[in-house]
Amino acid sequence: MTQENKYFIEAENAAEMARLLKLDRLLTKAMGGTLPELAQEELANLHDVLDIACGPGGWAVELANTYRSLRVTGVDASEIMIRYANGFAETSGRSNAHFKRMNALSLPFIFSDQSFDLINARLIVGFMQTTFWPHLLKECQRILRPGGILRLTECEGGIVGVTNSVGCEILNRAGVLALHRAGQCLTPNDAQLGNTAVLPSLLRQTGYQSVRHVAHAIDWSTNAPWHNACCQNALIGFQLLKPFLLKHQAITEQAFQQAYQRMERELQTEDFCGMWYFVTVSGTNPPQ
Repeated sequence: MTQENKYFIEAENAAEMARLLKLDRLLTKAMGGTLPELAQEELANLHDVLDIACGPGGWAVELANTYRSLRVTGVDASEIMIRYANGFAETSGRSNAHFKRMNALSLPFIFSDQSFDLINARLIVGFMQTTFWPHLLKECQRILRPGGILRLTECEGGIVGVTNSVGCEILNRAGVLALHRAGQCLTPNDAQLGNTAVLPSLLRQTGYQSVRHVAHAIDWSTNAPWHNACCQNALIGFQLLKPFLLKHQAITEQAFQQAYQRMERELQTEDFCGMWYFVTVSGTNPPQ
């Protein structure tokens, strides 16, 4: 079963690669590490890890560096991302991290049954069609070992959370609307992304056990630690997202430019407030 991977931002793009590298570092640090919710006994059972839609390899290389006994494999549909990720692992001295070009929407995967102890996927709403989620979860179950863990992290609210910036909220609204029109959100209400509400149920329906979730919130208000990094992500991200928004008629060219210019000003005011919400949902593959 194959679907074309139409990521909502052009993947073969150096600007997007740089943005993803910075975003990887931001999220991993703000969430408390690469696998902060796993207990020591769970970490001790990990040997082989797969990172789906790994981008330029930020999370995977950091995981391989933190837990050097692990064998970490990253896959992504973008050639430029995979080339960078392999170079990144090599220059970091991480021979336990390897990257392969592979479309996450091509099933079955190239991996054999029971190949991994943990599968990670972070922020894949950018290319995941609603109807494809059950197929992906089932395929992950096939390549997970008994007792292996599937770990999914998605954001909530708008594209960059919730803010008090009028310009940012116009663009947030356009982003959510475009994703709904593209068929990439699991809830019918196009006022919000909504995937985090549905994923736990999807995991249970697919047969995963011990389904749990951990919530994270990143404060990127003025003078908060993550303000500058999140502002850069929003400014670069919305520019890269613009063709997707226009394609799905979520906003006009003129309205985008007006909102973007307003957001630029509002992000730097003393009273700007922003909170970005994430949920990590995980489930265990049943033992045989």
